[in-house]
Amino acid sequence: MPTYTGQRGTGFTSLKQYLGLNEDGARRLGESLYEDVNSAGQRATDAINRGRSDFEAKVAAGTPDAFEEVESADEATKRAEAAKYGGPDAWEPSSSTYQQIQDAQARSRALGSDAGRAALLSERTAGNAGYTPGSVGLDSFLAGRGMGDKAQQSRSQWAGLNDYLGLQRGQAADAVNKAKASADATSGQYSALAKGIKDKEVVAAAQAAQAEQQRKYEQSTGKKVEEVRREAAGPSYDYEEMKGRNGNGGRRDPMYDGPVGYAPHLTGRSGDNRLYDGSGGYYTPDGYTDSSGNFRPGVKPPSMGRAP
Repeated sequence: MPTYTGQRGTGFTSLKQYLGLNEDGARRLGESLYEDVNSAGQRATDAINRGRSDFEAKVAAGTPDAFEEVESADEATKRAEAAKYGGPDAWEPSSSTYQQIQDAQARSRALGSDAGRAALLSERTAGNAGYTPGSVGLDSFLAGRGMGDKAQQSRSQWAGLNDYLGLQRGQAADAVNKAKASADATSGQYSALAKGIKDKEVVAAAQAAQAEQQRKYEQSTGKKVEEVRREAAGPSYDYEEMKGRNGNGGRRDPMYDGPVGYAPHLTGRSGDNRLYDGSGGYYTPDGYTDSSGNFRPGVKPPSMGRAP
């Protein structure tokens, strides 16, 4: 009895004998149909990946460039307004992609039945007049025995194409959200930069105007502004100048020598860092201690003026 060749069905007188003789041929035929279905599934997967990749390229093209420093507030404002997302909002796979998904799933289901495998075999041998319906039916039976559990594996694998498509849709949506967030952040950076530049310009203009006013005043009065301010403020107490430094740098020590023109009853001792009030109490930078030793923080002596 001739063995199975993979090209056409073969007549037989004993099914058991025929199956035994054609075991390798059945296995090869089953694996061949299984690989055909896998190729269809891979084409659908590639179509999904390609569609998502093309979509994300458009998302990237619609995303504004990253922030960079500019010197002008006007330029920063212009860039803030221009930093808007201009890409697509959602990915919709093409009708061709949907068709390839449906085709792969239909083929994977067909592997699980004699009729389905027969349809796949007839499609493969279309135009071969010698490949009769009887031969197709017999080869479909052989292929089913030859592929074992691969029909169920294929069906489970390619039924997951819908889930895979959903996952890619989610990742495409994430890409859009990230691009929009990036655009908003860039726009915000340029807006903050423009405000910072304008604030500095306002401060600089105010300082320049103040300096010009001061220059004009000093020019018209012949007096320095700081001198006028000191005269207007009157005498003030400066502990650093009042504390004992006699003989240190040659400055007059009003604590030791007595102040000139102010509170003459207050005296000090060289190097003591205390200012005595004549009643047993004394002042320090931290406050006043009376003759009984009671300390009152923050109390300062009467105005003494600066040492000449």
